[in-house]
Amino acid sequence: MPEIERSRPPLRPSMIAAPGIRLALKRGLCRKCPRCGEGPLFRGLAIRERCSSCDLIFPPDYGDIWLFMVFTARLPILLGIALFYFGFRSADLGRAAIFFVLLAIPVLGTIRERQGLALALDYLTRRM
Repeated sequence: MPEIERSRPPLRPSMIAAPGIRLALKRGLCRKCPRCGEGPLFRGLAIRERCSSCDLIFPPDYGDIWLFMVFTARLPILLGIALFYFGFRSADLGRAAIFFVLLAIPVLGTIRERQGLALALDYLTRRM
């Protein structure tokens, strides 16, 4: 007889043990719910309202998350300023353009991971 696939019922919050700090941050970096680790944090580029697996409501006030995003986005820019200060000079416009593109790649390439980490940090601070 063929096996019948049964959809798993959603997890109830009372069934989920609170994760440790390291596990919650790892789940956030993997763009999963920091509490259950199963539900995705994003729908496209937008943050979901709640976890599809455990119904954790993601924070309605995004001020804390955006502050973290601003700080982490400035780290590659700080590296560029330090390189410029310690003697990096571009002789032509092409090298300067490559320099700024190389500074922008980590900022743009890690947006969702940084948002996931910020949501996990927000979950951990509100849980305690």
